[in-house]
Amino acid sequence: MSDPRGPRFGRSIAELFVIFVGVSAAFFVENYREGRQELQELEQAVDGLVFELGHYSERTLVHASAIERALGDWQAEDALGRRAIPGDYTIPGALRPPAPAWETTVASGTANLLEPTIRMELGWFYNEFLGIHDNHARQVEFSEREILPRATLGPDAFYGADGRVLPQFAVHMSLLEDFGTGLQRMARWADSLRNVLLETGGR
Repeated sequence: MSDPRGPRFGRSIAELFVIFVGVSAAFFVENYREGRQELQELEQAVDGLVFELGHYSERTLVHASAIERALGDWQAEDALGRRAIPGDYTIPGALRPPAPAWETTVASGTANLLEPTIRMELGWFYNEFLGIHDNHARQVEFSEREILPRATLGPDAFYGADGRVLPQFAVHMSLLEDFGTGLQRMARWADSLRNVLLETGGR
């Protein structure tokens, strides 16, 4: 007995099947294209972060060494019982380093493509790295207000009647030493994150 629905029904089923296959293929191709685009965006972001972290590591060690020398010169004079202008150091140029690679990665949403642990570690790093430079900016304000004007008067202007360096300058040098130590720590952290990104691609 023939199918009462006739050949038209069979053709309709076939057409629907073709449409289904076509739509499914289109979705697959689109998802593949989007996946490739996201992968390219992640690779570009990781390349930028690797370069930025490498630059940070190199420059922070330069500044940390300069701080160590400045404080060491004063400590050497103090150990000999001689008065000297307190050790001081200001990062040349902008006090707060730019972070274009990280800021672009976050603003574009590409940061969401990073492996969660790596993304969290990078967020902590940049928050801490930029934060200690904000603290340094306050040290520079103190230097410009208190140290540079007195420096024109000579070393005696920094010492009290008891022959010791005045407390505010001792505190300033202690904070500067902490900043130098913080820079060394951040350089090691930047190297560690850079290596992770190179090894994993951020995934």
